[in-house]
Parts: sequence; structure tokens; C-alpha cells
Amino acid sequence: MKKKSRFRGSWTIIVMSGAEKRSLTFKIPKLLVASLLLMFFSISIGLFTTYNYADQLGQKNAELSKELEGKLSELTAIQEDQDSLILQAVKTQEKIEQLEQLENQMNVIVTSLDSNGMGGEEIKIEQLSLSDEADGQIKQYASIESRLPDLVKQYENTLAELETVQKDLTVIPSIWPTTANRISSDFGARHDPFTSVSAIHEGIDVAGPYGTPIFAAADGIVIYSARRGSYGNLIIIKHNNQYTTKYGHLNKSLVDVGDKVTKGQLIAEMGSTGRSTGPHLHYEIIKDGKNIDPMPYMIIRMKEN
Repeated sequence: MKKKSRFRGSWTIIVMSGAEKRSLTFKIPKLLVASLLLMFFSISIGLFTTYNYADQLGQKNAELSKELEGKLSELTAIQEDQDSLILQAVKTQEKIEQLEQLENQMNVIVTSLDSNGMGGEEIKIEQLSLSDEADGQIKQYASIESRLPDLVKQYENTLAELETVQKDLTVIPSIWPTTANRISSDFGARHDPFTSVSAIHEGIDVAGPYGTPIFAAADGIVIYSARRGSYGNLIIIKHNNQYTTKYGHLNKSLVDVGDKVTKGQLIAEMGSTGRSTGPHLHYEIIKDGKNIDPMPYMIIRMKEN
């Protein structure tokens, strides 16, 4: 004997309005009710799943937008720093050219005075009887002489500004730190070559042969020169209170802790120590305690000897 299904048959609904009025009878199949309930729960689960997925996408989008804003702000700050230094250097050069022109004018005047026998402290302008042309020339000399203190001060200020710009440039990492040219891994998110999991790469990798020379990106003091975990042989140079650079996977270090280095100085050889798949330089720039993309700073190329 077959077992009777619980969804067979129907429910009967009787609607009565009064004893004298005819009652209404409705029969609703159980299978229809079960189907409607199943459809309702399926739609509810689908909507709930879709909402959660959309919420996760929204959070991911917000995180990416925030990260993008941070990168844009960082690039803007770098560009502003570079523009400011370039503008300051241009202004300084213009002042130097202006002073050189004034110096040439003064040399012409002094030569003219000497050749005409008009030099010497004993000459008094008011006692001389000169032509209008000579009188105008002497007035011009006197006008320039009165400006000499200001010109000297301006010249001293220009030299001071130039020295400040030169000093700032020496401690800003601005060179390509090796003679190799091929970028094998950029700064930012990437698939880790060992775990195949997405991770943040805090520097850039420049690939080249074993022993390729590595240079200091700016003046500074070596604060670390030894082996460190996945970096392998590592050098860390502190340039000032704002900038620090790292050089990893080295084959050989040529400097020690405490050494003072200058921009472009040879400090190491390229290798493949630590967690590395081949010879390359892992290069990082840390600005105000935060890793930044080194590429905008790598503007000066070193030449091979």
C-alpha cells in the first residue's frame, strides 16, 4: 500500500456571513500552498544573499576609493615638492644671471674710469668742470655706487638660497639606484611569487646580473647593514628626518653601520639573497614613516664606468 503524501488533498475554507445567507466554500490545494511557501523562502534567501554580496562590494569599493585618494594625495605632494624646488632653482638662477650682468656693467665702468684717469678718492665732483656727457656719466656711476650695498646684500641672499636648495637636493632620493634598467615588479598590490596571494609590495624590483653596482640614492648615514629575513642582505640609509631608503637581496654590502654616504656612492652589489627568485634589487623609499612609490623620485640615471 502506497503511503499517502502529506501534500495531497486540499484545505477547505468556509466563509459564513449569517444563518440565513449562503456560505462560501474555498478549497486550496496543499501542493499550491507548499509551492508558494517554497517560492517565498527561495526569494527571501536570494534577496538576503544578494544584499550581503552588494554590501561587501560596497565596502570593497570604499576601501579602494580611500586607497586611491591616498595615492593621489601622495603623488600630488611629491609633484608639489618637485615643482617648488624647480621654481626655487629657476629663481636663483635668474638672480645669479642678473648679478652677473650688473658685475659686467661695473667692470665696464671701472675700466672706463681707470682709462680716463678719473679714479681716486681725491676727486671731488663739484669742483670739476665737465661736459654734459661726462657729468651724466658720473651721475650714473654715483647712482650705481649708491646701489652697491643693496646689490651685495641681494648677492649674499642669493648664495644662501642656492646653498639651501643644493643641501635639500642632496638628501632627497632622486637617482636610479643601479645601472640595471628592467623593472621586474612595481610598487603596490601584486601576486606574491611564493604564495600566489595578493599582497602589498612596498618597493620596486630592478632586475639585473649578479654583481650589478648599487648606489646610494642620496646623502645619509647607514643605520643597518646585515642580513634580515626575506630581505636577505639589506642596507638601510637614513637621509634626514623625512626620508629613508632600503636596498634588499644584495650579493655584497660595501658599507657598514655608521658610515656617511653621498648621493651616487657605490654601496653594494646586486644579488639574490633572502626570499628571491633571481638577482635583482628590492628598493624602497620611506617618507615620514610611510612607504611610497619610488618611481617618481628615480629621475637621475647613473652611468656605468
